[in-house]
Amino acid sequence: MQIDAIKEAARLFYLDTGRYPSEQEGLAALMASPADASAWQGPYLDSQNPLRDPWGRAYLYDENTGTEGPVIRSPGRDGAVGGTGEDTDLPS
Repeated sequence: MQIDAIKEAARLFYLDTGRYPSEQEGLAALMASPADASAWQGPYLDSQNPLRDPWGRAYLYDENTGTEGPVIRSPGRDGAVGGTGEDTDLPS
């Protein structure tokens, strides 16, 4: 649910600014206006809590300019990319 909320916030950012946050800006651009985003109408999330996965780590953000938008994921319980079981990545 958190990943879905972040993805929706990124879509709202896109609708306002005409682009998704860059990888350099990351998810912080959903909470505070980047310098070059004059049409920014955020913050797009109610709090920064949704920017942390269930294990307290920041979600990983990969700007994707395809039709699906950016990729937002958690590396799972172990904090490493990949894994199986509870250590499996949680993708958007």
